[in-house]
Amino acid sequence: MNFVSLLSLRDKTFNFYFANLLLTPPMKLKKNIATSESGFVFNPTTGDSFSLNTIGAEILLQMKDNKTSDDIKKDILNRYDVDKSLLEKDWDDFMAQLRDNNLLDY
Repeated sequence: MNFVSLLSLRDKTFNFYFANLLLTPPMKLKKNIATSESGFVFNPTTGDSFSLNTIGAEILLQMKDNKTSDDIKKDILNRYDVDKSLLEKDWDDFMAQLRDNNLLDY
């Protein structure tokens, strides 16, 4: 089934779900990005390095382990006292920073 046939389906919920999947690519860390448990991040392509807090480092390590964003968020919600809406906002901001610094692969 291709994108065009998905849009022609009558079930709006189905269309909305799949349109979001197609428009929101999965967030994956580029394979060449070096990370450490302490939060050090190095992009060998650009030579840029970054320092993350504990949660940021945990997120990147889980991303490198190919965990889905939903699984990572569930883990954070289970281990930390954080409101789900705040986590979503912070997640989006963090992903935007990763994207802006060429650390994500789509």
